[in-house]
Amino acid sequence: MATPNAVSSCSSKVLQRRPSSPGASRGLVHALIKAGRTTEAHAQVAIMRQRWEKDHAAPDGEALAAALGSIGKHVEALALAESLRKGAPESVLLLTVLFTEYWEVGRPTEALEALELLLPKVPKETEASWRAYLLRQHSRLIAAAKPEIAVLSIAESYLLDRREDLARQTVQLVSGKVKQADVEAALARAQLTAPDLASLRAIFDSAKSLDRSLESFAGHMRQAVELARGHGATVLFVGYPFRSPLVEPVQKAAACDNGCEFLEVWPRFEAELEQRDRGELFVADGHCTGAGYRITAELVAARLLALSAGHK
Repeated sequence: MATPNAVSSCSSKVLQRRPSSPGASRGLVHALIKAGRTTEAHAQVAIMRQRWEKDHAAPDGEALAAALGSIGKHVEALALAESLRKGAPESVLLLTVLFTEYWEVGRPTEALEALELLLPKVPKETEASWRAYLLRQHSRLIAAAKPEIAVLSIAESYLLDRREDLARQTVQLVSGKVKQADVEAALARAQLTAPDLASLRAIFDSAKSLDRSLESFAGHMRQAVELARGHGATVLFVGYPFRSPLVEPVQKAAACDNGCEFLEVWPRFEAELEQRDRGELFVADGHCTGAGYRITAELVAARLLALSAGHK
């Protein structure tokens, strides 16, 4: 598999030969972000913006919308993609941007609608890995309303790319919405070979061990409350600075069960990322930078002051 730096080098060479190539520009921005070269990515987006504002050619606009999403400008990317889709309702790239950005800004209903328009346009014969990724996201979005369909999407994704690790991760993310009966019914409909059926059963069984892990996590939170209160401390649970659909419900439930406050910080971070580069707030492994921790500290301090004053 090519490294992000190799991809960016390839895209740069294409741009040298075809400096107005929207596809190469978009690919370069994505690769630069993956390589941690955010300043160069923003510079490339500025060039793409100038090209779009000059001619308003549809391919330039579509590429710019995708590139804006890559640098974290999700609201702007979404607005541009929505305006462009009126003239190109079947565009695979625009549907991809719409699905991605609706997801990023917390509009799952619209994300699912865009994804279900996109999936039929992604052939499994030539785009197996991409289709498998989309199916995993589809399962997450549809699990609450149609759990059997979510199981079928996970099964198809696994059959396409054989990525057991990613299938297990997705099963874990939907485990609270998909019951064992849903799994059995869906797998019975899927007309699988015996080896594939056995593999998928093992994958879905992984959710059981996750449930035990989350129960253990909730138990640790209860112990933390008891220890803190035993020393006269007021307990405030603080969420992650990004959406965490697997862990956050457990944190909120533990806070409620133990009579504690829960502070949700990811909305502030999402708002900040509309104006700031992701690298300002997060390091490569997902932890916060000093600036990111400063935001969390400010939010925590404000909530603690409110609590100490008798306000919630």
